[in-house]
Amino acid sequence: MKIVIISSPYLPVPPKKYGWTERVIFYLIKWLQELGHEPILIWPWDSEVSCEIIPICNKSIDFWKTPEEQIEVENKIKWILIKTKNILHNIKNDVDIIHSHWFDLIDFQDVPNLTTLHGPIIMEDMNYYEQRNNLFFASISNNQQRAFPWLLY
Repeated sequence: MKIVIISSPYLPVPPKKYGWTERVIFYLIKWLQELGHEPILIWPWDSEVSCEIIPICNKSIDFWKTPEEQIEVENKIKWILIKTKNILHNIKNDVDIIHSHWFDLIDFQDVPNLTTLHGPIIMEDMNYYEQRNNLFFASISNNQQRAFPWLLY
């Protein structure tokens, strides 16, 4: 299977130091390859993985910025989100599934999809998740599933 994996632009895969999600993605890619699948990573060019990388930015974006620099980071993220959406639209018919760890797949409900939830789910997010009831999710804990049990886990 061809499996597109979308990481965040904040840290390379694998991370140089801290970065639990990116470390999970690194090992996920290795395990998928051992099982004979063809993972494709979308995100920073400075990632060091043994699969195809579709770069979305030249290097990871440092999110530890001053308030003034944060505006520049937010502008880069907006551009990255648009670019990712365009890339996915161009390749969606050539892949078997899209597995996101960061990017919102609401515009890709017609493609087999999976979003791994890495952070907390809070009640303020209820409207967001109600609009995504046709997407598939993997949780990292039973506690996450109890927050919105009607999601497709």
